[in-house]
Amino acid sequence: MIITILVAGSSRQFVGFNTEINEQIINKIWERAQEFFPSLREVRVGLRPHMPGGKPMIGPVPGLSNVFLAAGHEGEGLTLALGTAEMVGDM
Repeated sequence: MIITILVAGSSRQFVGFNTEINEQIINKIWERAQEFFPSLREVRVGLRPHMPGGKPMIGPVPGLSNVFLAAGHEGEGLTLALGTAEMVGDM
């Protein structure tokens, strides 16, 4: 299986768990992405939580066999994905 990920744009807003979307930012990213990829029709928006101290939470979930948590990477999720996968695999 081949998975392709295209990151057309992103923003950082340190607003905790506030899920409100800033439409101006999304529209600007979308407009710019269409300059390069006119056939794009969908935009995906998600939260990128961060942890105090800047380090993600990676480890087993207490009480659940073979279930691991890997969250809090903030804007570094794609960059840290391979290292995180290796850490979880070693666990």
